[in-house]
Amino acid sequence: MQANIEILGTRFTIQTDEDPEYIESLVAFVKEKLHELRKNVGVSDPMRLALLTSIVLSDEIFKMRNGESSYREADQVEDIAARLIQEIDNTLDT
Repeated sequence: MQANIEILGTRFTIQTDEDPEYIESLVAFVKEKLHELRKNVGVSDPMRLALLTSIVLSDEIFKMRNGESSYREADQVEDIAARLIQEIDNTLDT
């Protein structure tokens, strides 16, 4: 089955055996996290936002695997990632 996806203004199609409702729920979850980070961190560049989101989601997955699903620590990772992105922006602007 093919699933059409649109995230951050980019449309693409994936081939999957998963239920369409499951894929839609994954996309909705990612979009929610993107929106949350855009609002809280102030990152608007789609590439940086996507990278930051992937880092935060990866952090959540790793912590769940290790039984450490502390959202306080995830917030700290978001703060660190935001500072790193700001440093990158500052370096690129000079």
